[in-house]
Parts: sequence; C-alpha cells; structure tokens
Amino acid sequence: MVKIGAMSQEFGQRRPPYMSVEEVITKLAKIGIDGVELECGTTRLSPLTDKAAQKKIKETADSAGIKITNLAPHQDFLYPSPWAVRRELYALKGAMDMAVNMKVDLVRIHICSNINYGEFPQMLQWGRSGGPRYARFWSLADQYDQGVVCVKEATKIAEDLGVTLILDNHFFLTVLDHLKIVQEIGSPRLKLTIDTRNAVENGEDLCATIRACGKLLVHSHVKDGRYVGADGVRASGQVMAGVPIGDGNCTDWEATLKAFKDIGFKGFLSIEGAHVIPMYDPWDVVQKGAKYLRDLAAKIGL
Repeated sequence: MVKIGAMSQEFGQRRPPYMSVEEVITKLAKIGIDGVELECGTTRLSPLTDKAAQKKIKETADSAGIKITNLAPHQDFLYPSPWAVRRELYALKGAMDMAVNMKVDLVRIHICSNINYGEFPQMLQWGRSGGPRYARFWSLADQYDQGVVCVKEATKIAEDLGVTLILDNHFFLTVLDHLKIVQEIGSPRLKLTIDTRNAVENGEDLCATIRACGKLLVHSHVKDGRYVGADGVRASGQVMAGVPIGDGNCTDWEATLKAFKDIGFKGFLSIEGAHVIPMYDPWDVVQKGAKYLRDLAAKIGL
C-alpha cells in the first residue's frame, strides 16, 4: 500500500494560525497521513541541539502513530569559499546528530539550496537557467564536481553515525546527474530522493528517470503544477503555477505511480505544498493530494 507523507514546514509555520510542530503532527495523523518530513536547522524548526525538544517531537509522532520519514536540513555547497562549505557540513552534521537522537533513518541533502527567484525569475520555468547566490560562477560541470567532493565528505559523516543521506534534485543538476554522483561515491549510506515537479521543470522524462534510479530511490517529494499560457502548452515566457495534485497539466500521475511500482518503491510520497501556498489552504492540499494518489495507487496495485 502506498505511503503518503507531508512536510512539517507547510503547516502553521508560514502563516497564521501558527501551530507547534507537535500540533501539526497530531493533526496530520488525524486526517490520515502516514508520515511527516521535518524541516530542521532553519528558523521554522531548529532543535538541532535541544534534545528535550527532539524527544517531545518524537514522542508525539510515536503516540499519534505517524512516522518521521526523514529530516530536511537546508545546505548549499555552491560557495566559492572552503570555509563556507565547512560551515554547511558542520550544520549538516547537527541534523545527522538529531536524526540519531530521534531514531530517524533518513536525512535529506542537496547540493544547491538557495534560489533567488527575484533575481532569476526564469527559474520558475527553466530549471537550469537561473542560479542561487553563487551559481552564476558555476558551470553545470563544476557544480557536479563540487557536489561529488562535498557529498562524499557528508557521506563519511553519515557512515560514522549510521545515518542514510538522500540526495535531492533541488536544481540545477538533473536527477540523472545526482544518480551518477550516488553511484560514483558508492556508499550504502547514500541514496536518492526525487522531487517530481523539479524533474519535470528541468526537462526530464520523469517516468524514465524513476526507472533509471531503481532501488537507489527511497523517497519522493510530490507536487503538481499547471503551465499558464496558450492551451497550457509550455512555451518561452510561461510559468508554472502550483496547484493541488491532480489539478495540474505537467505530470501524468498514473504513469508516474506505475514507474514507482516498476522499481519496487517502498518509500513515502511526501506531498509538498510550498509552491501552492498561499493560493490554497495547505490542509486541503495535502488531503486532496493524498486521496488522489491513494485512489490511483489502488487502481494500479501500488
């Protein structure tokens, strides 16, 4: 049976009514969500060193019968300064320590985190065109090389702690680029997560990409979008508006779930509403998306 997750930062931490993480977890469980991804190391959730806070969150999840699927820190390895990279690795280790304390198996990482949509509005439509703070100085080849160096070092920390990292396709490299990095490093403590819409916006064949990742793919972010413009056909100058899963025109969800089934996927499909909020209520988004995905999954036997 398909497992549906949600992301803690979507609820109560972006806009009123503000809710604690424990309140969010309890409500997600009540509406039938199976798991929750906890953003950490940011102003939205920062108990990296507060073990009492970590314990309270974990006890709440266990009591509600909801699994903490993974921790989701934010780091950006595309810095020209080696000292800045050391800072990112140090913060990432804090998230891994938190995972150990909370008995959470997976920690999401990405090579590039901070996208400046104001400076690079084309990022809303062309995944590889814009840049984070320093990406204008980095070719895709250089981003790949920097990613290998930094992810390899992060993986060594994960191996020491017994934590598994999941590498996210948070622009600008493709999922297949990330797959090559995971294969090149070759550690059992380094796997893949995929963001379905990021892959689509990056021009990738989503179903073929999922199949190429195979058993290395252990988690997924799922979100939908609708191209705005003539007949909904992607063209230069168009943007993709975030909509609830099932209301978009960028992803064939039945084909996508079949691709997940083909690889024997057992992980969580974590509904991401960050690109939908505040256009829709986040609770409506996750409930609508969960029903849509579960109905399709039942149809195809996932």
